[in-house]
This record gives sequence, structure tokens and C-alpha cells, in this order.
Amino acid sequence: MIYMLAAALVLGIILSYFLFAFPMRKQLREQQSDLMESHRLLQAAKEDKDAMAQKVADLEYKLGESQKDLAFERGQKGSD
Repeated sequence: MIYMLAAALVLGIILSYFLFAFPMRKQLREQQSDLMESHRLLQAAKEDKDAMAQKVADLEYKLGESQKDLAFERGQKGSD
């Protein structure tokens, strides 16, 4: 009798693993892969942001230089 109870308990544990834990582990692996993909996309977005920030800085510098050149040229025209 006790052996049947122990066997039923072990069988119940094994069944509950296959019913609950096994699918959850599969879902966990899928979520981890999704998380890794999200991390990769976030890193790519950060790199793009940094590249764009550098480009904006370069363009602002060129704009400042162009404004200085324009002011100089206007000053040259005014003195002529």
C-alpha cells in the first residue's frame, strides 16, 4: 500500500513537471531569446544615436564656420 502511494506521488511529480514546468522552461527560453534580441536592437539604436549626435555636432560646427565666413564677406563688401 505504501509503495503504491509513493509511486503515485512520484508519478504525480513527474506529471506535474511535464504539465507545468516543461512548457514554462520552453517559454522562458523564448523570452530570453527575445530579451537578447531587444538588447541587440537597443545597442544598435544607441550606436545610431551617437553617430547622429556626432553628425549634428559636425554640422553645427560647419554652420558656425559658414556664418563667420558670411559675416566676413559682408564686412569686406561693406568696406569696399
